[in-house]
Amino acid sequence: MKAARRSTENRRGPHPQRGFTLLEVIVALVITSLLVAVLVGALYYVFRVQDALRSEVVERELALRARTWFVEALRGCLPAEANTPSAFAGSTATIRCETTTPLKPRRLPAPERISFSLRRQAGAMHHLEYREERDGAAARTVAAWNADDVQFRYVDDAGEERQDWPPSRAEPETLPRLVKLVVKHAGGGETVWLTAPGADPWLPPKPRGNPFGVELPR
Repeated sequence: MKAARRSTENRRGPHPQRGFTLLEVIVALVITSLLVAVLVGALYYVFRVQDALRSEVVERELALRARTWFVEALRGCLPAEANTPSAFAGSTATIRCETTTPLKPRRLPAPERISFSLRRQAGAMHHLEYREERDGAAARTVAAWNADDVQFRYVDDAGEERQDWPPSRAEPETLPRLVKLVVKHAGGGETVWLTAPGADPWLPPKPRGNPFGVELPR
């Protein structure tokens, strides 16, 4: 009996191993493709977010640097007599003054004649241009805005805001108390840069006659 059973098993051979069916392979490929698509989409989204954050950080840094340049350059403006080349002069579109803190300081600590100008480019783009007036240096753009309007404003000792400097007075202040750059954005809202010249805005009067009370020889 046992011998007959052994002979029967030998004739049948070993049990065949069952493999994957075509349907199972297709389902596995579909699931793998879906996972790959989800991972690729997630990676693309992460890269987009990183790029947007990097661009925002760069824009903020450039804006902060431009504002610092503007504030520091005008903070060093010197008082000078009216109607002289070194006197502070400003309008809604241009500022000219002699400063001790130019953006590119010279080797010798000498005042530098500088200017800031607002230029409207194509469309609603406004550029803030800086120029050092020695040796005919070219202007360079330090900031740009997509805005409805950009203007310089000046605040005098009485707190009044003016569009031009110097004000028309018999004894004008040589420097404004405050200088403002006002940006009216196209989408609404304002950005204001504010700086105060560090020097005394009043030019000391010239001495008349003999200031020391000593009779000079004729």
